[in-house]
Amino acid sequence: MAHVSKKEKKSGSKPPKSRPVATSSLSQPVTADAAALAALNAFSPDRRSFALLSLSVDKHRLRVFDTDNGRAIAEYILQTSSARCLRWGRISSGSGSVSSHSKKRKKETQLSAKSPPTSVVILGLVNGSVTFFSPAQNASVLTLSHPTSTSPVLSVDMDQDEIRLWTSSADGVIRLWSIQSGDLLGSWRSESVTPYSRLLLRPLESPEEEESRQLLAAHHAIELLELSPPNPTETLSCEM
Repeated sequence: MAHVSKKEKKSGSKPPKSRPVATSSLSQPVTADAAALAALNAFSPDRRSFALLSLSVDKHRLRVFDTDNGRAIAEYILQTSSARCLRWGRISSGSGSVSSHSKKRKKETQLSAKSPPTSVVILGLVNGSVTFFSPAQNASVLTLSHPTSTSPVLSVDMDQDEIRLWTSSADGVIRLWSIQSGDLLGSWRSESVTPYSRLLLRPLESPEEEESRQLLAAHHAIELLELSPPNPTETLSCEM
């Protein structure tokens, strides 16, 4: 039997005193907000489509599925910003077009307004803008933005006429947008330190109610707001 000398034993390889640094955490995408990791989803009003927004590597990916067969029918990658809220809506094909005083442009706008509305997925983005994605066209068909709106959009809700959109942002401001022109029509700042994370419009019962709108706004409490340009006229609060 061969004998192993003490010198050979000492020269043998020794296990490292410290473990190697794990690199799994380095390969994970860096996100600015933990809320970006949450998946958002919603069924379309007719329940025929299902929208799912999830984090793919370092970007948000929106996929729309056909609920009859479970297949993906549209996909959209957000390249410049991530989303904080999602909901379905409908817009006309002429929404967001630039207005013109020419007769030709006016005629085109009138024709597009008569076309049937398009079903869209509305995404409130971290950069303060709102984008409208059409599954039928597999593309973003409209984006609402304004220099004063740079905080994450936490919630969106659409008027019954489908031509105006209400948003609540992390800066504590509720904004009213025109979907047809893309303009910012008004803004209202909350007195609360905590921004509203949910908005829900109260349905109109008569055309006379157009002068002011009531909506439920929620954070740690639910408030009933009555908004009429230029400022809120009444705020009712009830604890959840």
